[in-house]
Amino acid sequence: MIGVGGRDRLVAAALLFVAAALHVVAALDPMHREKPLFLAFFWAVVVAQTIGGLAILRGGFAVAAVVTAVNVFLILAFIATRFVPVPGEAMPEPIEVLGVITNAVEAATLPFLIRIVRFRARPLVPRLPTEAL
Repeated sequence: MIGVGGRDRLVAAALLFVAAALHVVAALDPMHREKPLFLAFFWAVVVAQTIGGLAILRGGFAVAAVVTAVNVFLILAFIATRFVPVPGEAMPEPIEVLGVITNAVEAATLPFLIRIVRFRARPLVPRLPTEAL
């Protein structure tokens, strides 16, 4: 049976994978494909959130703290770029449904990540003893 910490890890990882998939959709958007900075950013986020989701299943509370910080940064960056233009752009980014949904998923991840950090939840996948390596 999976304990509370295990459920938090599973939900957080699943939400991170959903957010990564939504960033794939954003990267494939024709508006973003023609802008190298945007395209690179979205693919970097896809990689970071996928690795973050995998790491949450195994990692300690420090991993959850890093993933939490990245998610907070992404949410704040989304909000900021709706008011201030990205370098090289004349206008702030428009508010689009995909971006709002993606940020809602990222925000939904935060309570689970915070619980993992706060209660130092044990990894879902146990680590091998160092002497076994």
